[in-house]
Amino acid sequence: MAPMSTAKFLLVALTVLLAGEGDAHISQCFKRALPSQPDPEFSKGVAQFSFQFFKRLAESAKEENLFVSPYSVWSSLCLAYLGSGGNTRRELAHVLRLSSKTSAYVNWRSLEEELRGNTGPQAKVDFITTNKGYFSDSLQLDTCLQKSLPELEVLDFSRPAQTASYVNGVVSETTQGKIKDFLDARLLRQAKFILLNAVFFKGKWEYQFNTSDTTSMPFRVSPGKEVDPIPMMQQSGEFRYATNTPLNATVLELPYANSSYSMFLLQPISEAEGIQAVIKSLSRKNLEATIGQFHATTIRVVVPKFDLNTEIQEQFKATLQAMGIRELFTPAADLTGFSASRSLFVREAVHKATVEVTEEGTVAAAATALVGIRVAHSRPFVLDRPFVFLIMHRAMTLPVMVGVFNKPPAS
Repeated sequence: MAPMSTAKFLLVALTVLLAGEGDAHISQCFKRALPSQPDPEFSKGVAQFSFQFFKRLAESAKEENLFVSPYSVWSSLCLAYLGSGGNTRRELAHVLRLSSKTSAYVNWRSLEEELRGNTGPQAKVDFITTNKGYFSDSLQLDTCLQKSLPELEVLDFSRPAQTASYVNGVVSETTQGKIKDFLDARLLRQAKFILLNAVFFKGKWEYQFNTSDTTSMPFRVSPGKEVDPIPMMQQSGEFRYATNTPLNATVLELPYANSSYSMFLLQPISEAEGIQAVIKSLSRKNLEATIGQFHATTIRVVVPKFDLNTEIQEQFKATLQAMGIRELFTPAADLTGFSASRSLFVREAVHKATVEVTEEGTVAAAATALVGIRVAHSRPFVLDRPFVFLIMHRAMTLPVMVGVFNKPPAS
């Protein structure tokens, strides 16, 4: 088999990557000593949030396609947590599965180091992050946090078009142009801060699909209802595979070369129940149990060649509120950790994501902003009906991006 495809994704959230003096300052800011080492169980909480967030969004999406980065959302909210207080802090801590600001700081930094993992010139995977908290120059930022977090930057928010252009340039550069016009200047007319993270991932499949094997095949959007044939990539080889899993799906793993990343493809066991049965069963516990059922088998894999784009705003905020993050989006929000000069709260929350799956690879990007005033079978594995897909960091069982392919997108 030849080497496999490429995946690129982008997310918007925050990463705290500091050392030395920054660590000393952050301990003073939070008036508490930093943990001596990261918690190896920390990623479980991130995964739990990720699945809960995706499931709620997918329920509202109904039969539409969906592609998001729950990890990006978690990261953006983690930055908000570092500057929160009172009930706002308690709500964020509960939903994000965080125990304290010092723990969040240390474990967040460790988590992103792990996600970067074996990357670089000799590796087959790139994982790049840009993390920013942009604040208006009319605010008096907390001196301690400003010293501790070099990711915090002051901008002139009185010029919304210029601010949007600057932030969009950062997102576009990080995502290699996959997400260009991320923020509309109109969102920033009364804005005082933006919490942002951009992540770009690029990886090559361990086994590549041959373009000459791609052929058009029908796709069933529902039992008995087909749409026009779409390009389907295919190859035969040995892959990790499981049937009758706790996820109510047959699951196949497509690994990325020389990395801890894979794409998991989840095909519903019951076509009648469809992907809703899979979505309802999504959890870290069920995913771990499914991975435990994996076995290597020779199989013919047939996967759509596709691209999806998702943009969510009102539903994004509504989902977070339904999960228990409410005060952050009201004037009652307590973000005095960032600035005590005036009341700050998140007025808008924006998430954009894009993914392209081809024989050459997968290219995916996602951005999140919080804007305040955001047993082996020989039969083939054919994804010719709606399915769920996860871009996973295997070692941490952490979904970096999650999607639902319900129907071929309109050309």
